Amino acid sequence: MSGRVLALTTAVVMLSFVCLAEAQSSHPRALSIQPVWIPPSGFGGCGPAPGHPCDVFPAGSDVHIVVLVINVSDHPVTFRNLRWAPAVVYEIRDEEGNPAHETEKLQKLKEEFYHNGEWLGHRQGSAWVGPFPDDDTVLQPGKQVSFGAMPNRLYDLSRPGVYSIVAKRQNDEPPHEWVYSNEIKVTISPKEAGQ
Repeated sequence: MSGRVLALTTAVVMLSFVCLAEAQSSHPRALSIQPVWIPPSGFGGCGPAPGHPCDVFPAGSDVHIVVLVINVSDHPVTFRNLRWAPAVVYEIRDEEGNPAHETEKLQKLKEEFYHNGEWLGHRQGSAWVGPFPDDDTVLQPGKQVSFGAMPNRLYDLSRPGVYSIVAKRQNDEPPHEWVYSNEIKVTISPKEAGQ
C-alpha cells in the first residue's frame, strides 16, 4: 500500500474510513461520516436534547449525513466526482444484517452514468448532465472537504428500524485501494399519526 490515507466524516455521530490494509493494523482512521438530523422546517437541527437526537429520522424523511474527507497523508491525494452523490458507496444493513436495496433512482443513475467502473457524464442537447469530466478534488496534506449526502435516496431506508451505515470511496490514484468508514447506526422511527 502506498500510504495514502484520507478521512471521511459527518457531523454528529462519527463514521471513520480506513484503508483496507489499515483495518488490520494500528494506522489512524482515515474517513468518517456522521448523521445530522434536520427538522422538516429546515431550521434548527439536532442537539443534546432527547427530543432532537441526531441519529433518529422519521420514516419517509431524508436521512441527512455530512461527509468530511481529510487528507492525513504527507502528499496530495485526488478524488474524481467526490461531491457527486452516487460516487460515495454506502454499505447499509438492517438489524438482521440484510443489505438495503438500491433505489430505483440509483439503478437509473448507474444505467446512465456508470460505465466500466467509472461515473461519467455526457452532453444532452446543449446541457451537460452527470458528473463533470474535470471534477477532480485535490487535497493537499492536512486539507479537508465536506459535503452533505442523503443515502436514503440511493438505498431503501423506508422501513422503521435500526440501520448500520458504512461509507466507502475508491482512491482515484494507483493502487486504487478502497477507503472505508467505521460504522454508524441510525434509527428510522415510525410515522406518527397525521403525518
